[in-house]
Amino acid sequence: MLRAAIIFVTLAILSQTFALTAADPFNVHKYPLVKPGAYDLDENWDIHAPPTTRVFNWTLDYAFGRPDGFPRNMRVINGQFPGPLIEVNEGDSIVVVLKNNLEIGTSLQSNLRRVDFHGMIQNGTNWADGPTGITQCPIPPGHSFRYKFKVGKQFGSYWWHSHFGNTLEDGIHGPFVVHSPNDPYQIGRDYDHEKLLILGDWMLAQQLYVYLSATKDWPWLARWHSTAPHSAPNSDSILINGVGVYNCTITPGVGCAPPPPPEIKVLPNKRYRFRTLNYASHAFLWLSIDNHPMTIIMADSTPVEGPTIHQFQIGMAERYDWIIHTNAGPVGSVFWLRVVQCMHSVQWVQPYYIPYSFGVLRYVSADPKQLPSTQMPTSKDWPESNPPDETHCHDMDLSLLKPIGGPQTVFGAVIATYYNPNVSGHFLWGPGGDLANNNMTNQITPYSPQLHTVMAGGELNSTVHAFTYFDGLGAADIGISNHDHNTEHPWHLHSRSFWVVAQGKGELTEAMYKNLTFNLDNPIRRDTFIIPRLSWAVIRIMTDTPGVWALHCHVWPVFSASNVGWHASAGKTASIIIQADKIRLQKIPDEHYEVMELHIESYLQTEILASGSYGYYGNPLGSFCQLYGCAARKEFIHADL
Repeated sequence: MLRAAIIFVTLAILSQTFALTAADPFNVHKYPLVKPGAYDLDENWDIHAPPTTRVFNWTLDYAFGRPDGFPRNMRVINGQFPGPLIEVNEGDSIVVVLKNNLEIGTSLQSNLRRVDFHGMIQNGTNWADGPTGITQCPIPPGHSFRYKFKVGKQFGSYWWHSHFGNTLEDGIHGPFVVHSPNDPYQIGRDYDHEKLLILGDWMLAQQLYVYLSATKDWPWLARWHSTAPHSAPNSDSILINGVGVYNCTITPGVGCAPPPPPEIKVLPNKRYRFRTLNYASHAFLWLSIDNHPMTIIMADSTPVEGPTIHQFQIGMAERYDWIIHTNAGPVGSVFWLRVVQCMHSVQWVQPYYIPYSFGVLRYVSADPKQLPSTQMPTSKDWPESNPPDETHCHDMDLSLLKPIGGPQTVFGAVIATYYNPNVSGHFLWGPGGDLANNNMTNQITPYSPQLHTVMAGGELNSTVHAFTYFDGLGAADIGISNHDHNTEHPWHLHSRSFWVVAQGKGELTEAMYKNLTFNLDNPIRRDTFIIPRLSWAVIRIMTDTPGVWALHCHVWPVFSASNVGWHASAGKTASIIIQADKIRLQKIPDEHYEVMELHIESYLQTEILASGSYGYYGNPLGSFCQLYGCAARKEFIHADL
């Protein structure tokens, strides 16, 4: 039976600010974090190769690095930052063996890890989706976990990242590319080479401390600044392929030294496809290259006929593919690649902050004996480029993006609607600067994933979790309102991409929804969509992927402790439960449960018995004791104030 449903989600955020701190004094090893050639894709890749299983062995460990010149401790995969590339074909099976080599200490909650493969449909492998407490338990230090899933009918530019707290910002993220003969843009015909461009923001402090400084009164965190009012933070620098510039004059005597700008070497008179990712926690970015117009060809993983433009905006967790023609000069020519942060969406900015970063596009010879020039660019910015003001913090105009392939019209037989006006659909930041949810804590319990509850035939507790059920097969509408006066919010739904079928200013109400005229004529499909401040959107999905799927804001603190990002860390998340009866027919691998068992001993050893550490924020100790039994109880520090 075909069904459609609607759930409304609202959020409101108050103006707040916070302070940073230095990194933890771990015993770490030095790594060459940015690997040469790591962001050049394999030009001999065979997109017609028969489906195969591709295995990736990853070790998560500490590293000491200076991405922007300021020395700090990091968490990295295989000694690389950004993390290693996953490059596969449509139809391949993927095995990722992730070993968590972090220490078991008195701060276990900062060392538990899971990885999300952002944008992967995961149809039939919901257990491998990644969000701790929703589909999985985290991997404890000293142990490994094997992800295995098939890349179904999808291709494009994706990424992977940590999905516990905001540890993505500590270094745990990387690119994920799926090639396919079905991609309408092919190497050799539409472009000659392709590269990765990974953009993001960076902070001096490890994210656990940044998060606590925004949610608790921790005076010792204020030593970097004169005051530390509660707020989602701005970053300290902007990175391009893992390299940026921090204002080292602010922190003398700590060995801070800005690195040279990252370089992208290209051949003259060639066409280059760039796959661009913004992994930032809070930075809405503008991108341009002097003298090189960019033609947009993909939004997230949707191929599009896009505009040829001089600059474009890219929001948090979004991806854009674009092509340039390197015909602006001979060998030896150099041009600035410019990344500028839109500052209006940031509620408090450090006075020393540099809101931009530069890379170098360098024309080189195809003859390896001819060494590249070393001169720096003197190129000028595009005449129309201006510092982004309050009117510029917005997503790319959707009318400029015409999807290629896929259904040209959206399923529009909305025969039923679902409206939940209470705790399951509303997210707020409460008064006084504390992070909270409206009438609920929205707790995500790391050791009791919601998927397990659903598979066992249980019901989620609506006083604890935000969720809704879509039981039938058909179209489902999700309405999201952004009540924030200051900030745009990137909303991401796990599994399938969605259609953006309506959007507008103000708040979306049930009465408004019933009278909307939807755009069903080939609207844009995305897995992440920016909703401007004081605005709303309706996204439409097909309920053909049974599972418990996270819907959350990708600003990094707004998810409960188990999830990603600032707003995800603070509670702006819900679970979309699709076809619960078919979820119960799926089989979860035994090792999935073995990881849960490992937590009992690890938790008791480090979280209950160790002084000064009282457990996972976002998971009350009482919930754990009810599940496993505890010999001792202590007051629990958690983010759901």
